[in-house]
Amino acid sequence: SKLHPDWLAGEPMRTWFNDGATAELVRATLGPALANSLVVPLMKLDATVYAFQYLGLAFDLLIPFLLVIRRTRYLAFALATMFH
Repeated sequence: SKLHPDWLAGEPMRTWFNDGATAELVRATLGPALANSLVVPLMKLDATVYAFQYLGLAFDLLIPFLLVIRRTRYLAFALATMFH
């Protein structure tokens, strides 16, 4: 589903990042000072949206290959387990 045109265009991550409930959750988690000065403004940037989109896509595409390679198998399994 991450190869869908909507996902590659920045949706639904843009919607989630611009949602007021998400900003409130960030403020409650990190505190209003850090959230309002750094994190919430970063969430509004298109560059942040695309970074999360394409890093997530790269992660999902690389994990199967990392699971096949014996040297990276345990790391890939741990990363996939933590992510999901």
